[in-house]
Amino acid sequence: MAGKEYIALLRDLAKKFKAFLFSKDALSFLFFLLLSTAFWFSNVANKPREANITVPIHYEALPAGFAVANHPVQEIRLTVRDEGLNLFTYNKRRLVPLNINLSEVAATGGQVKLSSEQILSRLSYYLYPTTSVIGFSPDSIFVQCEQLDAVTLPVRPRLNLKLAQQYVLSDSVAVSPAEVTVYGRRDVLNRLQAVETMPVDLLQLKDSVDMLVPLQPVDSASLSVDEVRLRIGVEMFTEKRARVPVTFAHVPPGIAVRSFPAVVEVTYNIGLSHYGTPQDDVTVVLDYRDILANKQEKQPLHVISHSPRIFNVRVQPGEVEFVLEQQN
Repeated sequence: MAGKEYIALLRDLAKKFKAFLFSKDALSFLFFLLLSTAFWFSNVANKPREANITVPIHYEALPAGFAVANHPVQEIRLTVRDEGLNLFTYNKRRLVPLNINLSEVAATGGQVKLSSEQILSRLSYYLYPTTSVIGFSPDSIFVQCEQLDAVTLPVRPRLNLKLAQQYVLSDSVAVSPAEVTVYGRRDVLNRLQAVETMPVDLLQLKDSVDMLVPLQPVDSASLSVDEVRLRIGVEMFTEKRARVPVTFAHVPPGIAVRSFPAVVEVTYNIGLSHYGTPQDDVTVVLDYRDILANKQEKQPLHVISHSPRIFNVRVQPGEVEFVLEQQN
């Protein structure tokens, strides 16, 4: 019974509060409360006040072959005076960094200095016309740069390259630029032999590739470029046959050698784009030194490939008969 009375009491209080909330007296109270709050905020916003602002510093355009030797300041702390509303917007927005250009360090002896007047002039672009600068710290900026040693090194691609079946490289892998300049201390540069790219995995490759690849950073050194272009030509290959005459090597003067047959058939694989290239990419040789060493009626033939574009070279027959003739 007591529980029902308690619930009824709560309901009665809720009805009374609701009736008061929507009464004329309550609405008038809320209106004047909001109005007084607005007047208070307007008074605070329009009243001059002081505040601290931090402006970040960004150092840019440092020439290749130079490094910053000291530890220049990374931000400027200002004490400013303005109306409260303007100061509020400073705190809410993200200030753009103050950019300091280092491109002329070579002409200024490796030093860049900004006086308090120069800093204040640069900071004026960040402030409202009504804002007064009371003070800032630090009151000057000094950057000391040093020139580094340099060496030019080849670029070495780190490739995990696997071609799809029946495909071959149409040419050697091309890297552009093929060399880069590395800047650093002499003891660091002396340990380097090449600059490697970041690892690249190309598996079951069927199409040519033209891509930009980042270079592997070098500890305690900087590079003239951050990336290189990698070009890899890929094409299908086919089998090619050619009839090639047998030539002779290391034959002493006064002796002539004839082989039987005089012409043999050479079979090899080659990319489609190079199928019509001249036949002289392959030479078939009978070596006179084999004749002296083996003393056999048939001697093996040696196949010499003059082109990196052909592979899996076979010759038929692999041995030939021969005769030696004495010349006057």
